[in-house]
Amino acid sequence: MVATTLSVFIALLASPASAVVVYGTITSTTWTSDSSPYRVTGDVTVPAGHTLTIEPGVDVLFDADARFIVHGKLDAVGTASDSIGFAAGKSPQWMGIKIHGADTSRFEYARISDGYEDAMYPYYGGSALYVGEGGRAVLSHCVLIRNRYHDIYLYDDAWARLENCLVAYDAHDPDGTAGARLYVDATLELIRSTFAGNIFVLKRSRIVAHSCVIWGVQDDGITLHQDGSSPWPVWADVDYSIVKGPTVYAGLENRQPIC
Repeated sequence: MVATTLSVFIALLASPASAVVVYGTITSTTWTSDSSPYRVTGDVTVPAGHTLTIEPGVDVLFDADARFIVHGKLDAVGTASDSIGFAAGKSPQWMGIKIHGADTSRFEYARISDGYEDAMYPYYGGSALYVGEGGRAVLSHCVLIRNRYHDIYLYDDAWARLENCLVAYDAHDPDGTAGARLYVDATLELIRSTFAGNIFVLKRSRIVAHSCVIWGVQDDGITLHQDGSSPWPVWADVDYSIVKGPTVYAGLENRQPIC
């Protein structure tokens, strides 16, 4: 009995802390599953030239209405059996992940939820994910759900690719009908992904979708905004996909829908 009690006491002393509090500048490091959850109490910034790696099984919980800003690189790569989560903690909402700069950030088997960016400059939405100013992001097997306003906002030469992902707007938010908004030379590539929400394409931006399902909520599944007062063309390249809404935008009929 004595030996058993002693072994339990040692195990308790050796166990990791219940949470790690994070805020401010985060230089190159790894957030481990052993130390999860990581509780965010203020804006987090990964500076240029630095990489934050997040291991499978890590939960990032926001105890403040804060932004997760990446000027360097974020590698959040989970697995099918051990995913990564970004979600509200003690705060009912947070302001999303903001990616800037030329490094490509990666998300695999990750869930991003409960974000709400209230359209303040320079973000104008992007409650789950904002990519801007030449930023790059690749998402695979990810779920972006229960975020208010625009789930994804790409701006100013930004590029993002989503493969095998689900993006669904917050059904309780009257302004949350946009799954994605592309603005000024932005490109969104979708492969085998599902959007429950509209995709708006504006000002020299491009949407590429292959083997996708895009369900418009109030308007078209994909809306191409052509600015008549200036030469701002927009492009859509959609194949093997289902695009539905109250009306489907002219030229985006389902040429070869998914069987």
